[in-house]
Amino acid sequence: AEDLDEEADTAFQLSRERTEIKGSISIWAKGLLGVGPYVTARAMQREYDGNGDLGLSGTNFTDDEYWSVEAGLRHNWTGLGDTTIYGEYSEVDGVAEDKNLAGVVNSTDILSSEVTVWGVGLVQRINPAAMELFIGYRTYEAELVDTANGKLSVEDIDFVHGGGRIKF
Repeated sequence: AEDLDEEADTAFQLSRERTEIKGSISIWAKGLLGVGPYVTARAMQREYDGNGDLGLSGTNFTDDEYWSVEAGLRHNWTGLGDTTIYGEYSEVDGVAEDKNLAGVVNSTDILSSEVTVWGVGLVQRINPAAMELFIGYRTYEAELVDTANGKLSVEDIDFVHGGGRIKF
């Protein structure tokens, strides 16, 4: 047990410096065609330096990338405030690689990973109450390849979320 504690202590002292490049852009054509279409795009690339892999779970980090796009229409159809209807799509590559997920996905080590998310939603602003109500649907799809089993069978996750926010 003492050796494991020493290895764990060493693992937490490793240098996990990272470099990130990320950005986003949004365009909202307010009033165009009377409905105000918009699009937002985001991207991120993360590179790790000084991983110092000790063969312990979580001590080696691989580079990962993320990008997404969201597009929709925003207009005051109800007289209460703007309504936004949108769709979204994103991909994350590499986020689970070189991570030991034993017990989570019956795996040894993940060689490659890709997560895809798509969804739709609606936001209703209620200006007199400084409130927003929202509802959305998302599907998460993952593709994982590990050292022991090859491509893993991972079930998609469907997620419905909703709520409200009052600004004060």
